[in-house]
Amino acid sequence: MQISRGLFIVPWLVLWFVSITVFWLVVVGGVLWALSLLFPKAGNGAQAPALPPIEILKRRYARGEITRAEYEEIRRELER
Repeated sequence: MQISRGLFIVPWLVLWFVSITVFWLVVVGGVLWALSLLFPKAGNGAQAPALPPIEILKRRYARGEITRAEYEEIRRELER
C-alpha cells in the first residue's frame, strides 16, 4: 500500500514543479517585455544612412513645412 501511495504523489509533484516553472517563466518574460517597451533600444547597430542636408531640405519643402523663400535661403547657406 505504501508503494502505490508514493507512486501516486510523484505525478502531482512533477505537475506542480512544471506549473510553478511555467508560471515564473511567464512572469519574468512579461517583466522583460514591459521593460523593453518602456526603454526601447536606440538602435541595433544597423542604422539607416543619414540623408544629406540638401535632401532633408527638399523633403521639407515638398511637404510644405517651409516656404519657397525659406527653401532658397537655406539652400544658399548649405551650398557655401
